[in-house]
Amino acid sequence: MNPEEFIKFLNQKSKAVENYARNKFPRKAGEISLRFIDKNFQDQGWHGQTFQPWQPIKRKGTILVKTGTLRRGNYFTVEGISAHVKNNVKYAAAHNNGFNGIVKVRAHTRRIISATKHPTGRTYKGGKRQMQTIHGIEKNIFVKSFERNVNLPRRQFFPNSWDDSPVLVKQLQTQIFNDLKTIVK
Repeated sequence: MNPEEFIKFLNQKSKAVENYARNKFPRKAGEISLRFIDKNFQDQGWHGQTFQPWQPIKRKGTILVKTGTLRRGNYFTVEGISAHVKNNVKYAAAHNNGFNGIVKVRAHTRRIISATKHPTGRTYKGGKRQMQTIHGIEKNIFVKSFERNVNLPRRQFFPNSWDDSPVLVKQLQTQIFNDLKTIVK
C-alpha cells in the first residue's frame, strides 16, 4: 500500500467512524442504558461502585414492581449526537432519589367490598355442596382530604449522571471498542 492509498483508506475509515458516532452509537447507548435499568429492576438493587440491594418491602413480591408502570416507564430519545434516557412516571424521582416529607391526599370515596358465599347447585363426590364467592360493594365511605407523612427509602434504579455507575460506563466503553474494531478492520 503506497502513501496515497493509505491516506484514502484513513479518510474512508474516519468518515465511517464519524457516521458511527453521529448516527449509530446514540441509539445503541440508549438501548444499553435501558437494559442496565431493567437489570436493576431484575436484580432488585443498584449496580453502582458495588451492588446495593434495595431495602425490602412488607408485601410479598418484587420490589418497586406492583403493576409494572414504573419499570415500563423508561424510554430514550435521540437528539443530535446524544441519547437521553427518561422516565415520566410521576413517582419515579421519589423512588429513585428517596423522599421524606408531607403529602396531601385529596378527598375521595372508599369502597368497602364484602364477600358472600352462595351455592352453585352442584355437589362434590362426598355430597358437600359447591359454593361460589361473590364480591359486591357493601358501602361507600367519603374520606376528607388529609396530609400524610411519607418516608420512601432511596431505591435507585436510574443513573442521575452519565458516570453514576461504573458498570454502565464499562458496558458503553465495551460497545464502543467492539464497534470501532469492526469499523477499522
